[in-house]
Amino acid sequence: MSCFVIGGGGLVGGGTVGLSKSSCGRCSGGVRVSRSSGVRMKAEVTNGASPVKKKPKKTIGGVIGIIWGIAVMLWAIILIVPMAILHPLVRWRDDTRRRVHDYISRWFFMVPMFAIGVRPRYIHRENLPPADEAVVYVANHQSYLDIFCFGFIGLHHKFVSKIEILRVPIIGTAMQMKGDVALRRGNRKSQLQTYRDMLNTIKNGNSLVIFPEGTRSETGKMRKFQSGAFKAAKATGAKVVPLTIVGTREAMPNSALLPLRRHKIAVEVHPAIDPKNLTEEELSATARAAINSGLPEEYKDEISPAAA
Repeated sequence: MSCFVIGGGGLVGGGTVGLSKSSCGRCSGGVRVSRSSGVRMKAEVTNGASPVKKKPKKTIGGVIGIIWGIAVMLWAIILIVPMAILHPLVRWRDDTRRRVHDYISRWFFMVPMFAIGVRPRYIHRENLPPADEAVVYVANHQSYLDIFCFGFIGLHHKFVSKIEILRVPIIGTAMQMKGDVALRRGNRKSQLQTYRDMLNTIKNGNSLVIFPEGTRSETGKMRKFQSGAFKAAKATGAKVVPLTIVGTREAMPNSALLPLRRHKIAVEVHPAIDPKNLTEEELSATARAAINSGLPEEYKDEISPAAA
């Protein structure tokens, strides 16, 4: 899931200055004057500080991306209808698990991938848990497409997703009806509520899907793991199932709004890790080492995963 840092600056001397000549240079006091539109110039204080880096513009995909985007929007609109109609019945008969919604949402993830001719290949499916066992899936996070790979896992699960995503019209509404967990990053009280929701979800027999890096990797290499997934596994006794996702970054890098190209995608399922005799730190390091082992060499940890 992604976070944005917003920076700001101040105006000096009214913000813009007029010059009689169409030239540029530096005036005293650390004010850099640059050409704007012929005679009007913008003044910017430098004072020896590094310029603020602008966030690169997102690349919009070509035909592949457009097809995928249309499929996502249309399919979301189509699927929200049966979910909304069935929701009262689902709440009445299966409120703690909502498996009908899980099944419907699975198609939301699969159809856009089918539309661009991509079907993730699952390696070592025999390591997947029994359908009735609640586990914590943890995976590396390189692309938005990572989320869509879980439509092909064939088992019920709930995502832990940023609360902002759950507020998005249609898609967020469907996630709320499905019972996905809202990740709150505000004060400690909000974070504790998220943690309690995670525990209750597991105790009710649902598996959780968590990207412990917290956001997508810019480089393809794993970021530092957050502890929430492993705390929840320790508290409930749920096994941790590490997954290595490969190929999504090549299809839809972090710089892209939509998929750029077709690319083979593979999801390697590693053996489940029993948290019983491990500390949270050991559990995290063991899961990270497993995920790291399945990554291409250029994305592997440069240091020991246990020390990351």
